[in-house]
Parts: sequence; C-alpha cells; structure tokens
Amino acid sequence: VMVLGMSMGGATAAAMALRDGLRSTPRLSHAILLDPWLDQVGVSPLASSDLERDVSSSLRTCLIWLNEASLVYAASKGPADVLVGKATRANARTAELITVKDAGHYAQTDIPSVFEHGPLRCIYLALKGKGQNVDMAPPAREALKSCIARIL
Repeated sequence: VMVLGMSMGGATAAAMALRDGLRSTPRLSHAILLDPWLDQVGVSPLASSDLERDVSSSLRTCLIWLNEASLVYAASKGPADVLVGKATRANARTAELITVKDAGHYAQTDIPSVFEHGPLRCIYLALKGKGQNVDMAPPAREALKSCIARIL
C-alpha cells in the first residue's frame, strides 16, 4: 500500500507511516509526502511521540518533497530529516528528502487552481481516472514524476 499526502495530508501520511509498525501486520510499503506540514504543534495529525517510533521494515520507500519557499519549510525540515533517517535505518530501498528551490506551499484552499487546473493536476486526474496530464507546471510535474519513478 502506498500513502501519498500533501501539506496536512502529508503530515497524516507521515503519521500513518510511523504508526504502521504498531500493527501486527504492517501494510505500508511506500510513503510520498509532498511539502508536508510536519510541525507537531496545534492541529497536526503528527504527534511528537510519532517521531519517536521506528518505521516498519515493510516501508521500502520514503520520499519527502519539501519546497524551500514554503511557509512550512522551517518547521518541517527537522522532522523530515528524522523520518528519512528512520526509513534508512529500517533498510528502505529509497529514503530521500527532495528539496525544491523557489517553490511555495500549496494548501487545500487552492484545490481548483492547484489541483484541478494547476501544477498538481496529475494527482487530480489520477484520482478521477483520467490519463496523464502534460499541461501542468513543469517543475511540479518533474518533481512528482521523480518521486514516483523512484518507487518503481
């Protein structure tokens, strides 16, 4: 099972990856976090106790895409490094932090402009069952293609 999340969804995906090892049979094999909001203060689904857990050895991929110009970058960089380190120690085949320069943060309030018609349209079309989209913003498309290519 692959989990993919962006922003607050990325924090949820991180929590899932870290809590999956508590299951009698872990299910997650791949985690892709797109500019996740990994600050554990306030409303985040990722608790500081989650970062104390080890990841399951079933996690073969842990890719975290952080946007350097993002409002969540400063709070997310440290926890992202921790999560990648845990995946590396658990012998994940691919564990990497990918930093995208000059990219800002996309929030759930941007769904029409970012997902339906913008740089992350490929995710929207995949969920809707449509074919590959070639008209989304090249930097976002290339970063996402890079993430997904590393798990294949």
